Amino acid sequence: MKPVAERFEVVQVIGGFRLLDGQSQERVYWRHDGMRLAPGFYAVHCPSGVPAQTFNDAAVFRGPFKRREDAETALAELQARAAFRGPQLAYRRRPPERVVPSLSVARSASTGSSPAAAPRHAPAPARLIPFTGGKRQ
Repeated sequence: MKPVAERFEVVQVIGGFRLLDGQSQERVYWRHDGMRLAPGFYAVHCPSGVPAQTFNDAAVFRGPFKRREDAETALAELQARAAFRGPQLAYRRRPPERVVPSLSVARSASTGSSPAAAPRHAPAPARLIPFTGGKRQ
């Protein structure tokens, strides 16, 4: 299978990571989150560079729809968005990653070796409230 230009099509998910593509061929799909799609019709956008007849984690699935006509309407919207934004922005492969401070930065901050390495949002110290035995002062 050689890579092709971006493609748009309506597919029918039949369950168990299997779908019927536009040519009624049974194909396997996969997603980066490992979750199965609910059975039904989907509008699919596969970006350029994805091999033909492959539905991998870069594919954008919109649906499920009960009727093929509804999926075709959603497909027209996907095509319009891709034409407006350009092919490189028509999909997002994965959600943006959160930046988490590394353990080495926290260690150097706790030892006081470098003031620049200290975390920007250090937690406030806990405020201690003396126990009065349930009586108000």
